[in-house]
Amino acid sequence: MDDVKRTLDTIETRSESRPMLHGELGRHRLAKEKWVPSEGPQSQAYDSEADMLLYGGEPGGGKSQLILGLAFNKHRRSLIMRRHYGELERLIEDAVAIHGSRHGFSRDPHPRLRIAPGSTVYFRAAQHVGDEHGTMGQGRDLLGIDEATHFAESQVRFLMGWVRSEIPGQRCRTVLATNPPLTAEGLWVNAMFAPWLDPNFPRPARPRELRWVITDEEGKDLWVDGADDTRVIRGKPV
Repeated sequence: MDDVKRTLDTIETRSESRPMLHGELGRHRLAKEKWVPSEGPQSQAYDSEADMLLYGGEPGGGKSQLILGLAFNKHRRSLIMRRHYGELERLIEDAVAIHGSRHGFSRDPHPRLRIAPGSTVYFRAAQHVGDEHGTMGQGRDLLGIDEATHFAESQVRFLMGWVRSEIPGQRCRTVLATNPPLTAEGLWVNAMFAPWLDPNFPRPARPRELRWVITDEEGKDLWVDGADDTRVIRGKPV
């Protein structure tokens, strides 16, 4: 069972897909980080304290770049997913551009980029339900699912189950980046982030507001009042 801080961030429609620097914050970050978020929603999502973040909106809002930026600046072992392998090429090329060269890149057996000693970005796809099981046992401290509503809910929840780290102090998080769902398969996102997306939710949340949720052994989400709020499931407090 997981007690997770979950939040949603919305983005404005915009034409640029690359980060831009703004003022002293941008210059300070540029001096210490390989990637700098755009001021506004992208920067707010980058700095979010959520364990699980839904970053959504129209095409061109820098959703994929957000995942890459977090992988380069904040994480040691990152897994970036798309539904089809052909859709990974743009992400890979963008990662190489941030890295500055193809040094450390390999496609055998699956695409991966070693960005620093002890830090690697892995790229995988799961076209069919069950393909995601190929990542079983491979812990990662960042799970970035690009175009998340193209995935089945069962795939997303399985992948989330392996978000972990054995490195003391290493933050772990999941980022779901997506446009609005185009098919019924992607409508699961409305329930998973019901406080922000369901107009009938009894206690609606504001964009970027943190909410806490417990997921039980059957995959059902129970919204709770905070990190100290517990529930008893099968005789055990969680």
